[in-house]
Amino acid sequence: MALKHVNLSTDVYFVCLNHAMSTDGEEIVGLLVGEVDEANKVAHVSAVVILRRSDKRKDRVEISPEQLSNASTEAERLACILKRPIRVIGWYHSHPKLTVWPSPIDVNTQDSYQLMDDSFIGVIFSVFNEDPNKKGGRIQMTCFQSQTLIDDCNIEKKRLDIPVHLVPSSCISNVCMNALIQLPRFLCQEEQLAYQMTNQVPLDYLTRLHNSSVYIKSMGQIAEVICGPLLKMLEERIINNEIKRKKLQERKKELMARLEQMRKEVDKMKTQEMNANVQPSADSSAATSKPTEENNVPPVCPVESNPLPQNKKDVPECAEASCCETVEKQPNVNEPDKISGDSSSVTMYESVISESDGNAIPKVDKCGVPKEPLSREELHSSSVSQSPNTEENVSVKNSNISAEN
Repeated sequence: MALKHVNLSTDVYFVCLNHAMSTDGEEIVGLLVGEVDEANKVAHVSAVVILRRSDKRKDRVEISPEQLSNASTEAERLACILKRPIRVIGWYHSHPKLTVWPSPIDVNTQDSYQLMDDSFIGVIFSVFNEDPNKKGGRIQMTCFQSQTLIDDCNIEKKRLDIPVHLVPSSCISNVCMNALIQLPRFLCQEEQLAYQMTNQVPLDYLTRLHNSSVYIKSMGQIAEVICGPLLKMLEERIINNEIKRKKLQERKKELMARLEQMRKEVDKMKTQEMNANVQPSADSSAATSKPTEENNVPPVCPVESNPLPQNKKDVPECAEASCCETVEKQPNVNEPDKISGDSSSVTMYESVISESDGNAIPKVDKCGVPKEPLSREELHSSSVSQSPNTEENVSVKNSNISAEN
């Protein structure tokens, strides 16, 4: 199955590049661990496994079956740590001072891997390759798969280039950091194994001295090229992490202060809302507690400030009329109350008329505004019309009028 593209994490790229640049005279090899999206045909590389080389040369590298078995076990362990269904999905090796394109041997090796897994990929890093147009060297990377072409009974295997997308990561993962730390250990084990193999055969003193010198030189080179830069890089990362930690602590203090201020403002707003809700409720309760009789009191009309009358002649007719109306508007509990109220009102009118010396009393409304004067007959007729039309009331009024005449 040909993949559409490969997503390679930047921390994995960093480890592979350091591994490729560990030596400029020999090829290195390792395995890529990740998962493959079968639906979208996309491979995601998230870890790397460094292998110990059984044969190392300038133009070829070999690994033992034991190393492949150990790599599969390591991939299963990483799957348990990362809690993801990851497995070995590819391999990588370097081309020091050579072109980045895979050789026919690389294509055949890739084809043998694809027989077991059709989504298996191969990655090549070209390092220490000098650019003729520039003074420095250049680093190149390519990803490929093998494809078989059949033409007139001829079977030909060619490479199929796969696009690679670098996925940025904020920091180096623990898996990649452990692989980077184990890199000097694997290189030292390779040098120790090569030196022990030379001691298995009898050699003269000068040859043994030469082999010992080469071994010491190789160990020194590993310490200088791998351990020194790695230690310096880790120290710089510690310093950067300390600076970031201080900045994050300061940021945390600022956020906590802002959070506390916002909390106080929210509490203050809640208190104001509670006070605003309590005050209208108190006003409404006070308004409902007032007696209902106050609502039934008739409005008082403004009256001009006139001096009080000295005698009965100066009493305005409006006051007498209001008294009569007050008597008439009382509730009619029984019939005798009506009769007494009507007779008293008529008597009051008669007394006022008798004391007026026959003069016409000016008509005044309830507010004290003078109107046209009423004659004595009109006054008697109005009083009779305001009383209820019952036989007893009519008889009482007639008796009063006859008595006056």
